[in-house]
Amino acid sequence: SVSKDGIGTDTLAGIEKIHFDANDDGIINVDENGDPTETVIDLTEESGPVGGDAKVVLDGWDTVTHKLTVFDADLYEADSSEKLTYEVIGDNVEEQPDGSFKLIDSGGTVSFDEEGNYTYIPATSDQPATDSFTWRVTDLSGMSTEGTINLQGAPVPYDIGQSAAFDGTGQTLTQTMETEGNRKTWTFSTWVRRGDLNRNQTLFAGGTNATNDQTAIGIGYGGSNEIFLHGPTGMSLRSQALLDQTGEWYHLVVAMDTTQATASDRVKIYLDGTQLDSFTNPTYPALNAEMGIGKAGGHAIGRFFDFDLNHVNGDLADVAYVDGQALDANAFGQSDGNGGWVAGGIGVENYGTNGFRFDFADSGNLGKDLSGNGNDYTVNGTLSQGTDIPAVGQEAPDYTATDGNDVLEAGAMGATLSGGAGIDKLIGGTGNDTLVGGSGSDEYGLTRGGGQDRIIDVSGLADEMAFDADIAYDQVWLERIGSDLRLTIIGTNDTVTITNWYANSSYRLELFQASGLTMTSAGADLLVEAMADTDFSPVGYGGTSLPTDLRNDLDDAFQLAWGYSGLGTEGDDTLTGDDGFDGLYGYGGDDTLTGMGGHDLLDGGDGNDTLNGDGTLTQVTAEGMTLADWAAAGIALSSKDLDGNDGTVTFEANGVGVAGGDPVGEQINYDNKLNRKESLVLAFDDPVVSAEVTFSNLIKDEEGGERGSWKAYDKDGNQVGSGYFGPDDVTGEPGVGVIEIKGIGSFTELRFFAEKTVNEAAGIENPDDDSSDFFVRSVTYRKDPDEAAHGNDVLTGGDGADTFLFGEGGGRDIVTDAEAADKVKFGIGVEADEIWFSQSGNDLEARLLGSNDAIIIDDWFAGTAKQVGSFELNDGSTLSAANVQSLVNAMSAWADLDGTDVEDLGAAPTDDEGLTTALALWQQQP
Repeated sequence: SVSKDGIGTDTLAGIEKIHFDANDDGIINVDENGDPTETVIDLTEESGPVGGDAKVVLDGWDTVTHKLTVFDADLYEADSSEKLTYEVIGDNVEEQPDGSFKLIDSGGTVSFDEEGNYTYIPATSDQPATDSFTWRVTDLSGMSTEGTINLQGAPVPYDIGQSAAFDGTGQTLTQTMETEGNRKTWTFSTWVRRGDLNRNQTLFAGGTNATNDQTAIGIGYGGSNEIFLHGPTGMSLRSQALLDQTGEWYHLVVAMDTTQATASDRVKIYLDGTQLDSFTNPTYPALNAEMGIGKAGGHAIGRFFDFDLNHVNGDLADVAYVDGQALDANAFGQSDGNGGWVAGGIGVENYGTNGFRFDFADSGNLGKDLSGNGNDYTVNGTLSQGTDIPAVGQEAPDYTATDGNDVLEAGAMGATLSGGAGIDKLIGGTGNDTLVGGSGSDEYGLTRGGGQDRIIDVSGLADEMAFDADIAYDQVWLERIGSDLRLTIIGTNDTVTITNWYANSSYRLELFQASGLTMTSAGADLLVEAMADTDFSPVGYGGTSLPTDLRNDLDDAFQLAWGYSGLGTEGDDTLTGDDGFDGLYGYGGDDTLTGMGGHDLLDGGDGNDTLNGDGTLTQVTAEGMTLADWAAAGIALSSKDLDGNDGTVTFEANGVGVAGGDPVGEQINYDNKLNRKESLVLAFDDPVVSAEVTFSNLIKDEEGGERGSWKAYDKDGNQVGSGYFGPDDVTGEPGVGVIEIKGIGSFTELRFFAEKTVNEAAGIENPDDDSSDFFVRSVTYRKDPDEAAHGNDVLTGGDGADTFLFGEGGGRDIVTDAEAADKVKFGIGVEADEIWFSQSGNDLEARLLGSNDAIIIDDWFAGTAKQVGSFELNDGSTLSAANVQSLVNAMSAWADLDGTDVEDLGAAPTDDEGLTTALALWQQQP
């Protein structure tokens, strides 16, 4: 209980109900007579509001509107009457007649709307450069929370310190790295102003005397004024762009990542913010090659690392080396808004083990490292502090959100919007903005006039981008730029670049929304591939929509990419398409997505998903205790009794039987005395090619053994197959037998008959006083792939352990994002020797012999990160990813033999030792 006599502020924990005294100055509620009454807040039913703080950096002192970070669960209950009110609190606050609040110290005013948005208006443009206020939100029960908004004024220029002056006579900065860094992935950045031209000057080099351990970055190789990069495995890049002016500052960035599958992506060189793409006779580093830079050994700035030559004559400023990351020029520089490039950028948070940054601000220690690593370099010669630095940009406004759900919108000046945790909405302004999503599920905007924005999203959660209403889904051009994905609004200079889209799946956005349609990351990849096959340039084009012919050419790609008609939830979903195009996206949970016919795009999202591009590959199992159960599985049941008349289908614990003059119960019977038999008829909704039938009560040792027969009929009523089953089919569980009906073509009806019992040992039928009697327990079947509409499907599993289903008639399906936890599972009827593995570029193709059907694993040979963990057959046999190469090699060797043709095969040859050995790598399951 709480009363007016309590002094101070009480903290309550572990409380379910709070009672407030009913005295005059403590009134919270009154009864119907107006008398004070006790007020009770039941915390098991009421949820108070929760809020948080925020910091906002303004473009300048001007009006700003943002959304407070507030959450109250009561707002989301059905028929909720909850309402929140907002106020500014504190000693130096005055509430105004219009409901706004004046901050007495600064003169600024704050107002709120019902949605929790606040508007801050400064008193004058020259008021103090910072301001803050504390706000409170209160719900109808009287529970409240408080938070603080800190506002900071206009940005200030970056501080890059000074420059260092080299005169070409031997001044250097050197260090011997004691521990090895990341030799495959790193970034070097420097500003350089040349003192003379037409000679070799090494900016940064490292390694040992061994030829394959040396790497050097410099200017003027062979007396020219080009940028050069030399390194192991014959790597040599010489730019066609020239640094041929003295007294002018240039910004040079070299980003190395030899783990990239594409050779030209392993080295990126930026000059004044632009990535260079023209080199003289380039030789890129080999895949996973290790550079001399980063190796434990000598490193030098201003000359070659181990020889007293190639000295720099000129000034260097803001020199940085990042160990373990391949960054672009935006980390170290930025646009000045007028087509120029200046120092600044988004900065580097972690320089890595051997990383450094020199600003040369301390004239007594020009080799002082500012990265926090303590990697100081030794000054050699009379190196002096320079007298000039390159142009420096202003720090972008930094809108830093809270751990709640925030809405941040930039203004006219380039800004950095950081969402933090929570579900945030980040919208760039008219400047060139950097949007950092944080750890929650975030939403980004694409707007006309938005400038050149960059998204850095590392959450790996369900992040999305929404196009403004005036941007149609087909008015945006998608292209790969190195490891990034760039979206350009056609006919404008407005772009959004999603950093590291192709380097790490956690940087991807999961969904795009436009024109009421949805596209996933897999759809974006598909559009990039289709658009890369054209020579269209979206910038400078005269219209806002694609040329008609090009739009028609890309129609299939747009339909595939933007056609998501089925969207799941964060739970476990089952989504099934039809025989046309389907786009299905599962979101979270363990989802089952089936495309059926047509060209489909299936994306499971997070969770352990099962993706099947063609529904005919799915095994359908019919069982149950009603006609409706079997009808739901695509089978209509009927029967004939002993007299040949229509009988009654019966359902018992052991399965399905027939009633009608039965000598034995409700089973399917044979009457030896009358020489008559009952039959159970299964009519399939669609033609099928195989069926696995389980019987029960088929007694193995009854007078030698009970037995039955079956007949199969096609859709025209022609008998296409028949057979018997009996004691030999009973294995495992007593009385339970299993037979598989296949290899007879397509059929639409199965009939099962009881037959006379037989004495197998004596080879005679049993006497008339015995009979066979049994149930059909279940039927597992597969539809005829030739009778269904098929398509070539794109399968994207997302995070989690995913299963990609494939089988006969499946078309040519592509798996776009395989990983070790995933597997490919082949449908019934597919044997190990019917799958032909081959390499096509970087892709692995698993083709079903005798057909064009294949499942393709994108970028399998680019590295293990894009490989499924295993392949699995219907009988449980598995082939591990580690053994796939052996099959590829054996099958490639056979295909290269004279007189062989894979097109003629229905199964792998049995007379080739290499193939036989490789196929034995399929592991049979017990």
